[in-house]
Amino acid sequence: MTSSLEFNKCEWHLFDGTALTAISSMPTCIPGLEIPSIAFGTWRLGNGDSVVQQVIQAAAVGIRHFDTAQAYRNETEVGLALQYIMKETGLKRDEIFITTKWSALKGVGIKDSVEQSLKDLGVSYVDLYLIHHPRLPVPDIPSAWKEMEEVYRNGFAKAIGVSNFDVQDLATLLEVAAVKPAVNQILLHPYIYEQQQPIVKFAQEHGIVIEAYSVLKRVNHHRILLQSH
Repeated sequence: MTSSLEFNKCEWHLFDGTALTAISSMPTCIPGLEIPSIAFGTWRLGNGDSVVQQVIQAAAVGIRHFDTAQAYRNETEVGLALQYIMKETGLKRDEIFITTKWSALKGVGIKDSVEQSLKDLGVSYVDLYLIHHPRLPVPDIPSAWKEMEEVYRNGFAKAIGVSNFDVQDLATLLEVAAVKPAVNQILLHPYIYEQQQPIVKFAQEHGIVIEAYSVLKRVNHHRILLQSH
């Protein structure tokens, strides 16, 4: 399945767990950072050898963007697959785009989490590092974002952003941001487009790229529900 959407000369990045979807061919709005137009999401893949094999298979058909998270508990498997891919194909690290997220797993803070993620992935940096949810930052979003900016300044991530943030969450962040979030990864599909439109509009106004997850799965789910009624 393919989809092409134009969004203020930014790319829409669509994630659907194990599914793949094509996105707009318009250039990214992140200066100096090119995000591949097709991504492989590892949410709900679990862990173990099957994850390694699925990531390798995705790379074999040309996928170069891989999305994982601390909470998915499969960064190690993703890392093993990527190391194998680079060794066997000759791909260089800068030819693969890696996204992972701080999920506050077991209450671990951002600094320790990103260092553990890098170790698990077997890399010295990720291309995009996200706050997984606005409820995670303690004591608040501004404090967490300052820590994210340190992740960026220390070279642990080429870009930083957020996930599941609504308009007020983004506004709170932007009030203190020295480094603007590059991305907001949100649930977005045709059945909730109107509901999510304020977030999309706010992001457009502030030059934040919208990444959409659970696009195919949610559409299929709703289609089945509609056919059953």
